[in-house]
Amino acid sequence: MSGGRTAIVAALVGGAIAIVLLGWYRAGMREVDGQVAAAIAAQRSAAHDAEVAAAAAVTARLEALRIAESARPYLHYQNLFHDPAGASEGLAVTPSPLAPGPADALVALHFQIDEGGAVSSPSINDELPETVQSIAPDRPALAGVLAVKDELTAVAARGAVRVAAEPVQVAVAPTRRQVANAALGNQAGDVQMQMPMQEPSVQTIELPPEAYAQNQMTNQIFAQTRRAPATKAPPPVPDVPPPPRAPRAPRKVTPAPPVVITVAPLVWTSTTIAGARALVAVRQVITPDGARTQGLVVQREQVAAWLAAQAPTRPADRVASPPTLVDAGGTPLGLVGAPWSVQIDVDAALANLGDVAALRRGDFLIKFVPVAVMAVLCGLLVVGVTARSERLAQERARFAAAAAHELRTPLAGIQLYGDMLADELGDPAKHKDYAHRISVEAARLGRVVANVMGVSQLERGALAVRPELGDAVAAVADAIERARPGLERAGATVELVAPAAATARLDRDAVARIVGNLLDNAEKYARGAADRTITVTVAEVDGAVEIAVRDRGPGLPAALRRGRFQAFRRAAGDDAPPGLGLGLALSSALAAAMGGGLIPRTVSPGAELVLRLPAA
Repeated sequence: MSGGRTAIVAALVGGAIAIVLLGWYRAGMREVDGQVAAAIAAQRSAAHDAEVAAAAAVTARLEALRIAESARPYLHYQNLFHDPAGASEGLAVTPSPLAPGPADALVALHFQIDEGGAVSSPSINDELPETVQSIAPDRPALAGVLAVKDELTAVAARGAVRVAAEPVQVAVAPTRRQVANAALGNQAGDVQMQMPMQEPSVQTIELPPEAYAQNQMTNQIFAQTRRAPATKAPPPVPDVPPPPRAPRAPRKVTPAPPVVITVAPLVWTSTTIAGARALVAVRQVITPDGARTQGLVVQREQVAAWLAAQAPTRPADRVASPPTLVDAGGTPLGLVGAPWSVQIDVDAALANLGDVAALRRGDFLIKFVPVAVMAVLCGLLVVGVTARSERLAQERARFAAAAAHELRTPLAGIQLYGDMLADELGDPAKHKDYAHRISVEAARLGRVVANVMGVSQLERGALAVRPELGDAVAAVADAIERARPGLERAGATVELVAPAAATARLDRDAVARIVGNLLDNAEKYARGAADRTITVTVAEVDGAVEIAVRDRGPGLPAALRRGRFQAFRRAAGDDAPPGLGLGLALSSALAAAMGGGLIPRTVSPGAELVLRLPAA
């Protein structure tokens, strides 16, 4: 089957290349997708870790605030307070350290709900406006606390019950002339912050009765001390009766027992303050007059600002985006009931990973495409070599069949006429004609053998000519005379149109073989033409000598019109006369070896081939 081996090789090579390339492409793309998926997972993991770290940092910051504020003396929650550890004796009050406003940036408001349910702030004193030191007291937040005071009081009470069984720290107020008090001093917060954080416990504070009484009437004392003239002796404490004396023991005075105040640690809760969710730390303070609720408000804006300040400033340090405080989603704070979470937006980073994925796919394709092209080209080369080998094998098979036919015909004629001469058969008067026919068939046989040998030399690269100056007209005339008997017996006539002489560089034997092949082709392809005349023209044209052989047949096939003469290629249909397909290929090679060429020329009717030789 023609082309069967080529089809099989093409299928095998194409299938192998397709399988290898497809496998490589899929593996490469899977590797790229795996790398991108790993990068996405790493990005998400890093973002989650950063969220957890940020949430832990916020939680630690808030817990440090709670622990530090739990150690704050309960008297600081008043606008004015009497410091029992102060140097002043008698009636003396001083502004709270919280009067200018919260010292910590996270705290929006300190508040106190007294025994009667009134809500106040250290930075607000409506009775004595001159004592207010805060530039902008946060009254909306205080109004928000007023709206939820019952809820906050209940939380503070539960917190006090929860810690009631814990070890109690007792702080006894020293005498007035001592310098510091660990429970009431202003440095308490600083000392607490420098020590390792631990869960605060309940504080039990003992105050002298006069100190407790002054702290219950700070506004009145402040107003009284402002109105009274400066004296060396302190005025008596207003409305405080002197200690009772035993009527029968006037010389012995029993000191009044100290006033005991219990302060629970701050506990966290969340509620709505001024229309927004807020984090509130509250504690209960038990006094002889009843329970107070003290606490502080942490609003989202303050925590968000602190968190933004902790974010790295260099873009390379950022995982995706700075951590932000959100109401839902992300990583929740490690505080019971905390209303916020910490979230990191990874969408922008993942979008950048899309560009990275495209880059990595492009890098893979840069390696894949050239290799794939090379593999396809190599496959095509293998298929082409196989197709050429198969085509040559088919052409050689056809050549063998044509050669057998070409050799059989002259051999049969030679054998026939030789036997007739040997056996003295036929007309004795035609014996000379028989001998002539034997000579013609032998010449034809010799031309076939010469062409085969010439093509063999051509394929081996051993085809050689010896061009020299000579008369092209004479060489052509000799070739015509040797071919004329066979042509005329086939019904063709030859005419020569040439000048007396035309000098060119040529090899006479090569010219004779070329002209003989051209005449043989002209005779075979014009056998069905009405005019069997073959015209051979020799002319000098543009510094060269052209030898043209023309017939009046159907003309050259399309492949031969392009001048591509190849061995075993006849480029003719099934109705073409038998032949080896060697004559034109060998003639073209001989012409090129002499420095000339063999070219087709379009004429009508018929066909014309021109041998062009360099002039002298």
